[in-house]
Amino acid sequence: MAIQEYTIGRGEDCQIRVQDSGQRISRRHATLKVMNNGKIFITDYSSNGTFVNGVKIASNANFPVKRGDVISFANEIELDWTLIPKVTNKLLIYAIIALILIGAGIAAFCLWDSRDAGRQPGQEEYLPPDSLEIKPDSLEISIL
Repeated sequence: MAIQEYTIGRGEDCQIRVQDSGQRISRRHATLKVMNNGKIFITDYSSNGTFVNGVKIASNANFPVKRGDVISFANEIELDWTLIPKVTNKLLIYAIIALILIGAGIAAFCLWDSRDAGRQPGQEEYLPPDSLEIKPDSLEISIL
């Protein structure tokens, strides 16, 4: 599904209006579709053609393009790519965030587990004997 679709031509209803006094550019010359996944397609609807990197594309068919391709209308006027906003791939951003969170979780587990690193399996943690004070007359035990 397209995030954004731009109509290109001389028509007043086009998102990208092309000035052409010779009227070789159609009123609705082409559409440019920018997809959720970052892919871009152009579709020609004109009488004089749309060209990608100097090659005329078929009419009424989605043709894959990428930023930096030279797209010209009627082989005269080139598309200004600065008019097309760049789309970030949200899936890639979510994957990076997930990896950071997983890495933080593993680091926290390793730090937590490292406090047990010196113990042998089954070994209990005891207070050292000199940290206890037993008072024989009162049955009190104090931890120093």
